Amino acid sequence: MLATTILAMAAVLRIPFALRESDQRMVDPTMVDRGRKCGCICPECHARLVARRGKIKVPHFAHAAACPGAYETCIHRAAKQIIEDLGFIWLPPSITRVIPSRFQFASCEPEKSDEQIRPDLTLRSPAGRELAVEILVTHEIGPGKLAELQRRRLSCVEYDLSHLPRTISYETLKSQFAGGKLDARWLYNRKDEEEKQKRKEAIARARQEAKWRWVTARKSRYGVTVYHVDHCPLQKRWYRGHAFAYADTDCQACDYFCGTRGNRQVKCGGHASPEARQRWAEENQLNLRLCSSPQLA
Repeated sequence: MLATTILAMAAVLRIPFALRESDQRMVDPTMVDRGRKCGCICPECHARLVARRGKIKVPHFAHAAACPGAYETCIHRAAKQIIEDLGFIWLPPSITRVIPSRFQFASCEPEKSDEQIRPDLTLRSPAGRELAVEILVTHEIGPGKLAELQRRRLSCVEYDLSHLPRTISYETLKSQFAGGKLDARWLYNRKDEEEKQKRKEAIARARQEAKWRWVTARKSRYGVTVYHVDHCPLQKRWYRGHAFAYADTDCQACDYFCGTRGNRQVKCGGHASPEARQRWAEENQLNLRLCSSPQLA
């Protein structure tokens, strides 16, 4: 028990990055002089730090006293500094863009504050598009802040740094940002929400335009009664030059299926307008991607 407590305390006293007083930049122990000559302070409590860079232990900065918030603050500040230096970030996949994309920004404002929200970074593209960035280390964004982002329709991406090793170097973290290797997700995406609304409206129109089709019962050549619907818009099956579908298997498993009236009629959205059908098909393909790709979920 005592050994566990000592190890936990040692972890609190060690941080991977520190604030160099001479230029107010975040650095790791390999970027400064060894020992107290490093000229660095803790970005959380502003206490002087010692740069440990021996042959056995992993390089780190040591506190003289415990500072529980030091690790979170140093990761936050280092990440924000790296993003600002790079001039771009990698955005995670979304509904409107299914592969990661690079966002180049013209300006970067850390901790832009107003009465309701204060994103870790606010980026602005050359065209004037604003994007908020959140850095997750220990605390997730609260529901109030998320609601305010949605109310303002301000797109926001979150980078999850909660699983970083405490021994990570500055160059390693920088290369992960530059290469798009960090876990990221959309907290709110304005374009995605607009696309979702368009699809929702088109699908609603498609359901309104859906047609009731009569179910016909016929005996197959094997003497079995089969129920089918003529004029299938997807042309599931053909018989003597006419498209049809089996009511119990084809129709009820179809994306355009909207319901039945007993075994007499099937309501089919495939007879809606081409625009509505296209949106409906896109929505169904999106749902398939969401189910098969955790990165998009």
